[in-house]
Amino acid sequence: MRRPGATARGVIVTAGGRNIVRVEDFHVEGGELVAVIGPSGTGKTTFLRALSRIRRRGIRVSGSITVEGSVTIIPQEPWYGVSSPYVATELSFSGLRIEELTSLLRELELEGKEFKATTSLSAGEAMRLAIASAMASGSEVLLVDEFSSYLDSESRDASIELLRREADSGKAVVVVDHSPWIVDYADRVYVSIGSTIREYSAKDVMEAYRDVYKLLEELAPPKPLDDIVLEARDLKYRYPDSQEILKGVDVELAKGSIAVVRGRSGSGKSTLLKVLAGVYKPSGGKLSCMCKRLLVPENPLFFLSEPTVAEELGGDKALASMVGLEKAFSNPIGVISSGERRRLALASAFKRGGEVILVDEPTVGLDPWSAAKILRLLVELALSGVGIVVASHSEVLARIANRVIEM
Repeated sequence: MRRPGATARGVIVTAGGRNIVRVEDFHVEGGELVAVIGPSGTGKTTFLRALSRIRRRGIRVSGSITVEGSVTIIPQEPWYGVSSPYVATELSFSGLRIEELTSLLRELELEGKEFKATTSLSAGEAMRLAIASAMASGSEVLLVDEFSSYLDSESRDASIELLRREADSGKAVVVVDHSPWIVDYADRVYVSIGSTIREYSAKDVMEAYRDVYKLLEELAPPKPLDDIVLEARDLKYRYPDSQEILKGVDVELAKGSIAVVRGRSGSGKSTLLKVLAGVYKPSGGKLSCMCKRLLVPENPLFFLSEPTVAEELGGDKALASMVGLEKAFSNPIGVISSGERRRLALASAFKRGGEVILVDEPTVGLDPWSAAKILRLLVELALSGVGIVVASHSEVLARIANRVIEM
């Protein structure tokens, strides 16, 4: 009986004559969960697409790739992984019994949302739905790209335990991530460094990440000024034909300060930012802000407006270097990684100016080194007199917060 799995030997992926990623020897078989971790922009997603046989125009793959069994890929951006109008219809062709689907939705905290429009789901809910759909598909090889980025720690742990269970049932599971938290769940770990993917021991992986976590611990909040640039009292917001998602939220933002909005996925963090930015009109309460506001959304492609990194930053190489994009300075935005796009969006907001910048999940999809650069950039923005509101489920953002708002 054939066993599901995938192997890659002597694989080199190139674009425009430039090496994107190199893999000498990779393998995963049924019964295994294999992790691929490493910094943003080092070819992890490109390798996952190569395994899935997805090809972008201009991408060349040499070497040997063999895949046994049916394949499902869960993309990093959850809006690319959901195609049906409602949660129930996304899962309607799975072939699972009603009780099995109900159990799966319960474990992924989607029970009761069966008839909710997928366009109204939070990014975290959409990611959990993509995971549920992949698990219900019956595919023998699951390729999962940065699924933890949009999930709070509780949802992340519940999801990886389900994926671990899928592997234990005989499926081959490959999970790409930027952080070593997944090492405890993996049978083997590959690390992408300098665009080369090779196998490492768990001990070596943790040693490599030790210094950057020490760097994150040394970050501190800026010292705010006395001027209040944004104030909200008892803010409420209700979506049409939906329950009230904001139920009396207070925000006071001083010039030069950072406020962090924390909460589980689906708790209303993104909604609050949109209300504060003036995108949504509150259904109750008062909002005062007589200043220029910029909203950097969860999906950076909704913010970026130019075709290349250089044009988006107005040719500012120093700013590109500040957020680790000096090597991608001439690249089209369409070919840089999701993590690189996030850094670019924040740098672009910095370039455009504004007294208040509202940032939704700025560290999603970023490795700890890139996250540290973003946090330092946020502090530098605040030190220049900008007021910043950040929505995130990441606990590390609290290190630079003058105030934490729990949702």
